Amino acid sequence: MEKLKFTSWLFLCSFALFIWLFSIFLKPFLVASLLVLATYEFSDRIDGRLSNVRINLIAKNKNLITASLLTVIFGVLLFAPIGYSTVYILNDLSGFDISSVQGWIRTVEETIQKSSFLSLQIKNEAIALIERLNSESFWIEEGKNIASIAGGILGKVASSMAELAMVVIFFFLIHWFKKDIVRFFEPLIPLESEQKKELGKEIISAISVVFLTLLGVMAAQGVAFYVLMLFFDYDAAMLGFLSAVSSVVPILGTALVWVPVAANEFLQGNIIGAIIISFYSWFVMAFLIDNFLRLFLLSKVAVMLRSDYKMNEFLLFFSIAAGLATFGFWGFIVGPFVAALFLASSRLLQSSKKIY
Repeated sequence: MEKLKFTSWLFLCSFALFIWLFSIFLKPFLVASLLVLATYEFSDRIDGRLSNVRINLIAKNKNLITASLLTVIFGVLLFAPIGYSTVYILNDLSGFDISSVQGWIRTVEETIQKSSFLSLQIKNEAIALIERLNSESFWIEEGKNIASIAGGILGKVASSMAELAMVVIFFFLIHWFKKDIVRFFEPLIPLESEQKKELGKEIISAISVVFLTLLGVMAAQGVAFYVLMLFFDYDAAMLGFLSAVSSVVPILGTALVWVPVAANEFLQGNIIGAIIISFYSWFVMAFLIDNFLRLFLLSKVAVMLRSDYKMNEFLLFFSIAAGLATFGFWGFIVGPFVAALFLASSRLLQSSKKIY
């Protein structure tokens, strides 16, 4: 008994030191682990197909081949839009013309002056603020602050890219050695064999259904806005990508993209275009996709993965919101995982009480 206590405390202390030592990699490792869980069903099916291949070299290295294939797909989905966005921004900056900005500022001033619903005092204050922002003295005074902010943004971008690279590396390694990892940790979990299987199955099922549904909604939102922007003078691919990314943000969602676009059309004098963008975005993206298509995808993904798992929509909403607030962009998968883990452990505790 004393020996068991000693070894247990030794394990806990060494595990705490291990976490502390690798704390810098903890977030990308956690995110990669959740992505592995979300794609575990696909990995398992690919492994099964490769096991039946008669070429011994392929069957023997099925884990490596599966990990490589899924990592390539994941890397392309992750870095291709980022690369396109970077090229787009650099091309846009190379063709930057200050006169176009000044023309846009004049348009805003004229719109404010012509508006009938603003009081004279508000008009004067708004125009005075715009003129101050457009003055050379303002930019000279704020030059240091702007440079500091720009440096901070570039630093965060570099840090984010390094984090993304670590996520991809861990994603590959965990998929490659997933069976060894499971074999190592499984004996350390003080549960019955059936309970371990039930807990693992429920967690994998939950995170897979939630992740694939969110991915499907993101793709649908991006395609929907891309199609709309083909009829307007914008970069449809860029705005479609931004709509897909913003769709995971609770409450605001794709409004972060389509509201500025509609406002720009309105300021340009294209009121009909602004109305079309607003109505289409609200009805198709905010109403149809967010409500009906999301539920449809939830049921289809559950059938595809042979899962009966369902998460309450309100719990899913708040878990994503809390995850984004705590973990940043990756919170859209970390939040639902924490909620799914809590629900799975709660059901496991309830079933354990019934047994005893």
